[in-house]
Amino acid sequence: MVEARFPLVVGNHRYTATDARRTLASFGALWEHHSHATALSAGVCDMGRDLASVAASAAGVTLPITDDVGALLETAGAGCADRFETLSSTDLAGIVAATWEVFSRTRDLTVTHHGTVSSMHAGRGLPKPGVDGGVVSFGGLEGDVQRARTHHGRPQQALCLWTTDALGVLRSEGHPIGPGCAGENIVLDGIPRDAVRPGARLVIGGVEAFVSSYAIPCKKNIGWFADGDFMRMHHRRGDESRFYAMVTGAGRIDVGDAVTVISDR
Repeated sequence: MVEARFPLVVGNHRYTATDARRTLASFGALWEHHSHATALSAGVCDMGRDLASVAASAAGVTLPITDDVGALLETAGAGCADRFETLSSTDLAGIVAATWEVFSRTRDLTVTHHGTVSSMHAGRGLPKPGVDGGVVSFGGLEGDVQRARTHHGRPQQALCLWTTDALGVLRSEGHPIGPGCAGENIVLDGIPRDAVRPGARLVIGGVEAFVSSYAIPCKKNIGWFADGDFMRMHHRRGDESRFYAMVTGAGRIDVGDAVTVISDR
């Protein structure tokens, strides 16, 4: 039975069967997020090819002959998800560990930004109420709850981040949105909205993390956007997207804490 192998422990992170399967299925999307509006280095592309090869071999699928790394990862990830029940716990743990070894190293980290925590939000449903601070474990901010785990709550989605810069742009366009409305846990002040992007490193208060992906907009946010255009905060529409982060060093964060973002711009 599949569930007997779970939770799957990979380093400090715990994956349910749904977490693990959907992580594998997201390979292609992760590559798109990390390569969005940027040219990834030859070294990162080689790591992506290696990940695709390892995953495809474990799943017994044949990769297409192409230089498109995203297509290779899409095939490998889909194959692993389709053959999920046949993969051993050892193979699964190895593939998941390799996944974040690749996607935590996509940026040439040369630019440092400093800011502060403007607000924090935790709870069930939207908007998330404000909190003064809290302990952040490898699973996320204490007191935060996701009603549906299908698209949320995986270890790489432990924290949802946004910036006052992005919120300011949206509000200037007439969208009636404010902190906590879109389900974010931490709003960063003083950080350019285009700096917090997949692969960037974060130190927030006593917590260390890296940005794992953009957060795809959900229709539950329709009320915060003029004419219901909640897709306005999709990363393909500009630099106003929210971000997910994977925690690499647990600790505590309070409103007003210092924030350091190390990115490539």
